[in-house]
Amino acid sequence: MDDVVALLESAREAFGRRDWPSALEGFNTARENAALSADDLTALGGSAWWVGDIDAAIAGYEGAYRSV
Repeated sequence: MDDVVALLESAREAFGRRDWPSALEGFNTARENAALSADDLTALGGSAWWVGDIDAAIAGYEGAYRSV
């Protein structure tokens, strides 16, 4: 669980720096091991959007919508 927390912190920091590829990788890796919050799914969607992965962006946004 500590690994997931560290991954999420790193992904959130990358998102804040607008390092979209690193943020997307971090959120995807964390998602393999734990459920993401609506905010993290939204950030995943935004990161995917900016790297051009539209399907992943839509999936992230839909996941965030469903989790609320």
